[in-house]
Amino acid sequence: MSKISDVTFAGGSGTEYKFQAYTTDTRFKDVGAVYIFSKRVVGSNGGTHTPRYIGQTDSLSDRIPSHEKWPCVEKNGGNCICVHVDSDEDSRLDKETDLRAAFDTSCNEQLKEEYEMTPKNFEDLDKAFSRKVVEESEASRRGDKHTAKQAKKDQEEIIRKKDEAGGFGPPKTGRITHATGGGAK
Repeated sequence: MSKISDVTFAGGSGTEYKFQAYTTDTRFKDVGAVYIFSKRVVGSNGGTHTPRYIGQTDSLSDRIPSHEKWPCVEKNGGNCICVHVDSDEDSRLDKETDLRAAFDTSCNEQLKEEYEMTPKNFEDLDKAFSRKVVEESEASRRGDKHTAKQAKKDQEEIIRKKDEAGGFGPPKTGRITHATGGGAK
């Protein structure tokens, strides 16, 4: 691994998380971690990291090399992988959620920004819900439990937003309680 530096990122709660920054060509061991693809800029006062994508995995060696967000990360200047090793999935998910609350990353789907709905645009909300159902199903088929779980949470958030706006229940596509083929529930 080609370690560059130590980095601290603060989550939306104010909790600080210590990461190690590596070059993008680093080959990682089979360990669980929260990771941030960042744009590192070095100036006279040291380096700064701007998160481009925040995620978590139970295996860096499996997840990082073929990550589906690499094209977006590279397009947005990502040149570092920051790693916070954590073997506990619930802990990783909590940390990822906290960090995503603090940063408006260019490559994470930010539900709170993307789907701010009003009663006038329920059709857009229904389309967003359908996209999340497909995302959950595809992630389940790939065995990507984290993405499937996040897509499910996003579906619930979309339904909540529609209800708050007076949308009279779930989107027209209906509420999916399980996906076929992937075993997600």
